[in-house]
Amino acid sequence: MTTRPLNPSARRNLLLDLGMTPLFIGVFLLGEHGTLAKDSTLHQVFSLVFGITLALHLAWHGSALRRLPSMVFRGRIQVRLNAVVDLLLVGVLLLTMITGIAISSWITGDPDGDWVHLHHILPKFMLLGLAVHVALHWRWIVTNASSAFDLLRGYRK
Repeated sequence: MTTRPLNPSARRNLLLDLGMTPLFIGVFLLGEHGTLAKDSTLHQVFSLVFGITLALHLAWHGSALRRLPSMVFRGRIQVRLNAVVDLLLVGVLLLTMITGIAISSWITGDPDGDWVHLHHILPKFMLLGLAVHVALHWRWIVTNASSAFDLLRGYRK
């Protein structure tokens, strides 16, 4: 069986995405209302590491991010939908991070209740946005993941 090799950029993005997934799940589950919410310090540590990987992800996709606003108004419907979802997702991610910093026990001892409430609502929208984002990028994920797994199993071109 033959497979097309992953280009370095696709391999890098796939590995980063695979690393970000358990981090995001950890942040979500360790959050205030998560099933493992017992230690806010662990939530903050996971959030910090996730924030670093997210910044790397956004930096690697910087040229695409700069094109997103113009893509909303031109191109095929799928391109437009993808651009809108990605812009909303970036916005919700940034708001979640800003509110998380604002209520962090590392920064403030007595966070404002409205900020806390907003910080707890935003991740639900983030999950919805991530589900749509994954659905829109499903072909890329399957194509590149199957190529990577074929290479891991020893199939060569």
